[in-house]
Amino acid sequence: MKEQEINELMNCELTRDGNVLTKQEKVAFERFLNTLKGASVVYRGANDSYLYNVYKTDSNNMHLLSQYLFMLGVKGMAFYKDKIKKVSILNVSNDVLCHIYDKLQKAFVKTDKFRSKTTRERLKKIIRRQPELKDFFTKTTRENWIDKISNLPEEDKQVIKDYYISFLHTIGLAGYGDYTYFTSTSLRKDVAEGFKGSSHGIVIVGWTNQKNIKCTYDHGAIDRVQSLGLPVIEPLYEEQCEITYKCGLLPHYIIGYHYGENLEKFEINPCVFDVNNERVRTEGLPINQNNFEKMMKGTNFKSYYMMLDEFYWTIEDIINL
Repeated sequence: MKEQEINELMNCELTRDGNVLTKQEKVAFERFLNTLKGASVVYRGANDSYLYNVYKTDSNNMHLLSQYLFMLGVKGMAFYKDKIKKVSILNVSNDVLCHIYDKLQKAFVKTDKFRSKTTRERLKKIIRRQPELKDFFTKTTRENWIDKISNLPEEDKQVIKDYYISFLHTIGLAGYGDYTYFTSTSLRKDVAEGFKGSSHGIVIVGWTNQKNIKCTYDHGAIDRVQSLGLPVIEPLYEEQCEITYKCGLLPHYIIGYHYGENLEKFEINPCVFDVNNERVRTEGLPINQNNFEKMMKGTNFKSYYMMLDEFYWTIEDIINL
């Protein structure tokens, strides 16, 4: 977090559960922000329509929205979309790998089949800069693709799957569709504001950490994909400085959110005031999630994910909890 970003937040009308901070709370908040120096700040815009579809509430009920957001965090479409078949994010079967191949082959060989002119133009721009992508997916058949990957260790398959689905996620519904389990953020606040649009809503502010939380720009994943003889792809919308998180943005790494007519106010994650060590940048906020499952039932989330040992992910069905 840069000094400029700290100053920008401190110059907002800072609130806690809608109430303006006391002088002591403001000092504590600034102290917390200083512990995040060295981390990258990420932003995500969300209008009221999106918020209601996910949390069954919006910026008109800040108290309830804050309860959900600061307990449950932000999750990908696969966790809240209706009528979606259950998708295991650990599934690296040949069927899944073939599906990814088909999507990538369409992107780089059958580009004109995309309905969106913007998507076609963006993909063609990548192809002009990386002609090896079209060459690879022209010469590589489905069978070749499976032969390259099927006998690899499970961990490598997972890296490959996550890497390419992360890219397809940035294409939108025409990429990996409603089955995506990635969540988009940006390193630029103005980009997040653009995604919120002119409608009422919020801009969520979080930070990156040093743990093995899967996201775009994971250079370890990029290097591994390349070392396996598979192509690495440039960002589709480079100017958006997009970072896509696997599954979602954990509430432990959410500072708060901008709100108000001109986003002039900033609602703070109350757990910020419970921080009592300097390791918060990497360890995250101390959030008590004992009521996680009960609270989730009040939203439109159909499932959730867990992170174990810093890199193991799974989805748990909560419908019958």
